[in-house]
Amino acid sequence: MAIIEIVHWVAVNNIEAENCKLLHPVLDLLSKRKGCLGIYYGFVEEHKKKFVYFFIVWDKFEDHEELMKHPDYPQMLNLDPCIGEGRLNMNHVEFHSDFKPALSAPTTEVTIMTRKPEVLNELLIGFVDTIAADIDAKNAKYAPVTWGQAKEQDHRYYLIAGWDSPEVHKKTVQDPSFHPFDNDLKSAATVKTFHISLKKHAS
Repeated sequence: MAIIEIVHWVAVNNIEAENCKLLHPVLDLLSKRKGCLGIYYGFVEEHKKKFVYFFIVWDKFEDHEELMKHPDYPQMLNLDPCIGEGRLNMNHVEFHSDFKPALSAPTTEVTIMTRKPEVLNELLIGFVDTIAADIDAKNAKYAPVTWGQAKEQDHRYYLIAGWDSPEVHKKTVQDPSFHPFDNDLKSAATVKTFHISLKKHAS
């Protein structure tokens, strides 16, 4: 099954200049690698577009692993001109259902859940499944909501969902019928949600 490499970092101030020209070399390089099935990228709306996210779809984890083992891997990517401060953060996630509707929507909701130490994985997964089903019922246009566990951190989960806009998402989850599900989730995990308008790189 395909796996998604999720990478993010703090971008330099001019990252969006000339249609994101600074990102083109790395996007072109990755899109031509064996096993790369597509790349979606964009900026977090809630943080004044300071954070850039890549969702890189690989046919299998080993395809990206092979690239990462290359002795010149960091130099090949040459991302230094794109990074404003700090470093890259990366996870690989195998989503449990079709992720294309969420990544292709006008707005992609990204929810990162960090399971609390005393909570069993099965309990958190049950809460996530319930929320996903409820959102799909209210927002069938971009179904399914999908989620997956980070390969590098088994206490971290990613949920992605497609929406027409952040405002539509916020209005939906403000419905009182949604609150019990949301409260259950927050009792089991630390939750961070944000929105990105993703572009698919034309390889």
